Amino acid sequence: MRGVAGQPAGVGTLQGRTIGFGARLLKEDKERPQPKYINSPQTLLFGGSQLAEPAIPAEVREMREWDESLLLSYEKDALGFYITGHPLAQFEKRLRKLVSHFLGQLDEEKDFNSEIRVAGIIGAVKFVKTKKDERMATLILEDLTGRIDVVAFPESFKRYFEYLREGNLVWVKGRFMGEGDNRRISLSEILPLGEAFQKQAKKVIIRVFIPGLEETVIRELKDILEKYPGECPVFFELDTPHSYRVRAQSIEVQSVAPSDELSRSVERLLGENSVIIEY
Repeated sequence: MRGVAGQPAGVGTLQGRTIGFGARLLKEDKERPQPKYINSPQTLLFGGSQLAEPAIPAEVREMREWDESLLLSYEKDALGFYITGHPLAQFEKRLRKLVSHFLGQLDEEKDFNSEIRVAGIIGAVKFVKTKKDERMATLILEDLTGRIDVVAFPESFKRYFEYLREGNLVWVKGRFMGEGDNRRISLSEILPLGEAFQKQAKKVIIRVFIPGLEETVIRELKDILEKYPGECPVFFELDTPHSYRVRAQSIEVQSVAPSDELSRSVERLLGENSVIIEY
């Protein structure tokens, strides 16, 4: 197993900070036998009391932890499947609003021949040619609940071939067809998932709790929103407990570009679940 920068993975370290310790042959002493490897898991029976803890080089201690996406990609490359998580897990809450179905929810009778919107990570991609010598592709799309074949016929292939790459997180619109092992989606549109979260958003709603609201908070909120200019309308839901709730727009900030960073920044200021993105 390999660690960072091609180094062998070792012991007692976090993912992304692994290091290999080479076995070291100690000087032989006939009267006082010592263990052969200084970092071997020895017991007292084999002289374990004389073992020294191997030093971790400074450059390894300073290495940054792998982020989740990088760790998951290495798991997939090495094992062919994920262990510690799934690339879509962090988006699950937002995906429920972005898609019409999770793949495991598709019904062969109810949803047959209907237009659907799904999202997932692209698995194996196969490029082929038709009898008319036109290029097309088939690919496997996987989400948190299952997987399905997606077919990009020549017209869709020409428009979106740059997105048809293994490992890409994508949003897909298409027609659900087939049954059993022949279930598939005929692709009509595909976008990188991050782009879809922005382009498919209909509105952003920010919940503001009126009692105790300070002017400094309003100014800070305005500064945050202005850092994310975009075309998605933003509304403010002004909430007074046991009294009324009003939804309004600001004259100064009327639209934004929805993103995880925007949501996190606003929720750090106004509290959890203070941002709603409607699709």
